[in-house]
Amino acid sequence: MIKINDEYYINANSHCYILQRFGIVQDKESKNYGKEAYENLGYYPSLEGAINGLIKYETRKFISKEDTNTLKDLQKEIKKIEGIIKKACEGVLEK
Repeated sequence: MIKINDEYYINANSHCYILQRFGIVQDKESKNYGKEAYENLGYYPSLEGAINGLIKYETRKFISKEDTNTLKDLQKEIKKIEGIIKKACEGVLEK
Protein backbone atom coordinates (compact mmCIF):
# COMPACT_ATOMS: atom_id res chain seq x y z
CA MET A 1 0.00 0.00 0.00
CA ILE A 2 1.23 3.50 -0.85
CA LYS A 3 0.33 6.35 1.49
CA ILE A 4 -0.39 9.60 -0.37
CA ASN A 5 -1.38 11.47 2.80
CA ASP A 6 -3.39 10.68 5.93
CA GLU A 7 -6.58 10.40 3.86
CA TYR A 8 -5.62 8.78 0.55
CA TYR A 9 -3.84 5.52 -0.25
CA ILE A 10 -3.15 3.43 -3.33
CA ASN A 11 -3.38 -0.32 -2.93
CA ALA A 12 -2.92 -3.06 -5.52
CA ASN A 13 -3.82 -6.61 -6.28
CA SER A 14 -2.82 -8.88 -9.15
CA HIS A 15 -5.32 -7.14 -11.49
CA CYS A 16 -5.30 -3.42 -10.75
CA TYR A 17 -4.43 -0.44 -8.57
CA ILE A 18 -7.07 0.72 -6.09
CA LEU A 19 -7.48 4.32 -4.95
CA GLN A 20 -8.70 4.29 -1.34
CA ARG A 21 -9.80 6.87 1.20
CA PHE A 22 -9.20 6.21 4.88
CA GLY A 23 -11.63 7.60 7.39
CA ILE A 24 -14.43 7.03 9.87
CA VAL A 25 -17.59 5.32 8.60
CA GLN A 26 -20.37 7.94 8.67
CA ASP A 27 -23.30 5.76 7.56
CA LYS A 28 -25.41 5.19 10.68
CA GLU A 29 -26.98 2.12 9.06
CA SER A 30 -23.58 0.44 8.66
CA LYS A 31 -22.42 -2.21 11.11
CA ASN A 32 -19.06 -0.39 10.99
CA TYR A 33 -20.50 3.03 11.93
CA GLY A 34 -17.90 5.09 13.79
CA LYS A 35 -15.04 2.72 12.97
CA GLU A 36 -11.98 3.45 10.86
CA ALA A 37 -12.13 1.92 7.38
CA TYR A 38 -10.80 2.15 3.83
CA GLU A 39 -13.29 3.14 1.12
CA ASN A 40 -12.46 2.06 -2.43
CA LEU A 41 -12.83 5.09 -4.73
CA GLY A 42 -11.73 3.55 -8.01
CA TYR A 43 -9.91 0.75 -9.79
CA TYR A 44 -7.18 1.53 -12.34
CA PRO A 45 -4.96 -0.49 -14.69
CA SER A 46 -1.89 1.66 -13.92
CA LEU A 47 -0.37 3.59 -11.04
CA GLU A 48 -0.52 6.76 -13.14
CA GLY A 49 -4.25 6.15 -13.64
CA ALA A 50 -4.78 5.88 -9.88
CA ILE A 51 -2.96 9.17 -9.31
CA ASN A 52 -5.03 10.85 -12.03
CA GLY A 53 -8.10 9.33 -10.39
CA LEU A 54 -7.20 11.08 -7.15
CA ILE A 55 -6.94 14.41 -8.97
CA LYS A 56 -10.32 13.85 -10.65
CA TYR A 57 -11.96 12.74 -7.39
CA GLU A 58 -10.74 15.78 -5.45
CA THR A 59 -11.64 18.10 -8.34
CA ARG A 60 -15.22 16.78 -8.42
CA LYS A 61 -15.45 17.05 -4.64
CA PHE A 62 -14.31 20.68 -4.84
CA ILE A 63 -16.76 21.57 -7.62
CA SER A 64 -19.71 19.86 -5.89
CA LYS A 65 -19.36 22.00 -2.75
CA GLU A 66 -22.20 24.44 -2.23
CA ASP A 67 -19.85 27.41 -2.55
CA THR A 68 -19.66 29.20 -5.86
CA ASN A 69 -16.12 29.09 -7.21
CA THR A 70 -14.30 30.51 -10.18
CA LEU A 71 -12.02 28.73 -12.62
CA LYS A 72 -9.13 30.40 -10.83
CA ASP A 73 -10.29 28.78 -7.56
CA LEU A 74 -10.40 25.42 -9.34
CA GLN A 75 -6.90 25.95 -10.71
CA LYS A 76 -5.63 26.66 -7.17
CA GLU A 77 -7.32 23.50 -5.89
CA ILE A 78 -5.74 21.36 -8.62
CA LYS A 79 -2.31 22.83 -7.82
CA LYS A 80 -2.90 22.01 -4.14
CA ILE A 81 -3.74 18.39 -5.02
CA GLU A 82 -0.68 18.14 -7.27
CA GLY A 83 1.42 19.48 -4.38
CA ILE A 84 0.11 16.71 -2.11
CA ILE A 85 1.05 14.11 -4.71
CA LYS A 86 4.50 15.63 -5.27
CA LYS A 87 5.14 15.67 -1.53
CA ALA A 88 4.20 11.99 -1.32
CA CYS A 89 6.66 11.26 -4.15
CA GLU A 90 9.61 13.20 -2.67
CA GLY A 91 12.74 11.12 -2.83
CA VAL A 92 11.10 8.59 -5.12
CA LEU A 93 10.94 10.42 -8.42
CA GLU A 94 14.00 11.87 -10.12
CA LYS A 95 13.96 15.63 -10.42
